Amino acid sequence: MTQRRFTIACEFRGGTYISQVLAPDEVRAIEAWAQQFERDRPIPRSSAHVALSVRREVAANDVSALTGLTGVWCISAAVAGDLVLGSVVLSASD
Repeated sequence: MTQRRFTIACEFRGGTYISQVLAPDEVRAIEAWAQQFERDRPIPRSSAHVALSVRREVAANDVSALTGLTGVWCISAAVAGDLVLGSVVLSASD
């Protein structure tokens, strides 16, 4: 499987968290991001909750391709009533 580089920007409670992962597609990129987000814990008390909420949302509804754009998707979820908004961008094919 060809690995591609995805950039994921996640906004939550006033913070923006940006990282890159390698994955064959956007759904697997989100899973790789969620694993990395849990491991790195950029939000010490909320990282695991954010990752779990995003995983559940993707499992239930998949990701949304943005109309008129190529290689860009959007995800959203909620943690304790707060919005998690993520942008997934295909950055490069490796």
